[in-house]
Amino acid sequence: MAADHDAALQHKTLATTLSSIPDELLYACILEPLSALELRVAACTCSRWRDAVPAQARRLSCIVTSAGSNEVMLFDARGRLTASFRAMPPPKRRGGWRTSGAAAWNGPNWPTCLALGPRGELFVSQYRVSGLLQFARSPDGYAYKRTVAAGPRFVSPEGVVHAHGSLYLVSVERGLISRLSPTGRVLAESVPFERLGRFYVYWGMTLGPDGHLYLAAHESEGGDYLQPTARNTGGVLRQRLTPGGDFDGDTEAWVGFGVGVTSDLAGVALNRPSDPAFCKHGVLHVSSFVTAESAGHAALAARGARRAVYKLAQEKHLSGGLCVGWLEASQGAELLRDVWGVSFAPDGAGAFICCQAADDLSPPEPLVRLDGCGCDDGWDALVSPGPLPQPSGFCCGRATAFCGGGARVKNANYIVAL
Repeated sequence: MAADHDAALQHKTLATTLSSIPDELLYACILEPLSALELRVAACTCSRWRDAVPAQARRLSCIVTSAGSNEVMLFDARGRLTASFRAMPPPKRRGGWRTSGAAAWNGPNWPTCLALGPRGELFVSQYRVSGLLQFARSPDGYAYKRTVAAGPRFVSPEGVVHAHGSLYLVSVERGLISRLSPTGRVLAESVPFERLGRFYVYWGMTLGPDGHLYLAAHESEGGDYLQPTARNTGGVLRQRLTPGGDFDGDTEAWVGFGVGVTSDLAGVALNRPSDPAFCKHGVLHVSSFVTAESAGHAALAARGARRAVYKLAQEKHLSGGLCVGWLEASQGAELLRDVWGVSFAPDGAGAFICCQAADDLSPPEPLVRLDGCGCDDGWDALVSPGPLPQPSGFCCGRATAFCGGGARVKNANYIVAL
């Protein structure tokens, strides 16, 4: 009885002590070092801790595929690595599933594109399995749930979108999009895009505000993807969808490939474009190598940019889109030297960019955060009647290195903002 009394007294004393500590001090001294997922557990453990933890600190900000380390990584709003996992199913063995890792699989891991489902589930396209994996939310971030589709029909997957109750998956090797049912059954396939007998590879796909699919594409020329090609043969394609999600006609050119030759701004060709994404204003963004023929070459070359994120918009009297400019930063512009993936926060509060360099001599910061999308800087010109203005830099506020603390992101590939 005495022991029980002492324990109760200690608990009461601790509760009294915790209640007397200001929220800011309690958070700074005890809780601040914890990751977002750990803070969520702490908030559920004790009401006093819940009150002391700012809601912002419990938020996840983005998910990134790290090609060099073969991982999917989750970061919180403070830029801290909250969780990471290999995007692989547990290998099979006699008697059940072995969960010790991916050692039993042959060939390199390579998680590429990401998509979120309506209930927060995560879909990851994966080179090793030649297909698509689904991960369910868990206290540790995400846990493998199932392989949605795999096999030679989906070899070299580089794009995934969840829409119309279906999954759309790109195969680079076959140059087409497969529409999948939730169970992974192939419902339809698009027709590969060809121009003058040339085959094009797709590097990322997104769903537009008009309900159609947009894909970054480049003429198949081989070589090191971390280096520009001799010619700017890239652009953005559009695959129209019906209101029910069926493919509506063939995949068509939207930017580049000589689209809109009636305008002196049109025919803008990109060089190894990647990872298209729309901002809240409905303007499409895609990264590309900067070459002598690129829009804004002089300004971009002056700050040492090898790649840039270009803004593409629909001109009023043309069926395709045009390059209207590129993303610039008022501070930290040097961080935008080797940009690849881009994603915009759903609430419009900033953008996230992932970067990777061609060598290890001067590696860039793997993740960069921008204050905005830059459309506010020149939105009136984009929506006013008449031709679009000449391409120019759109100021997105500050560019800041986002992740730290030895996050080990290597060759950040694709990114999704949360």
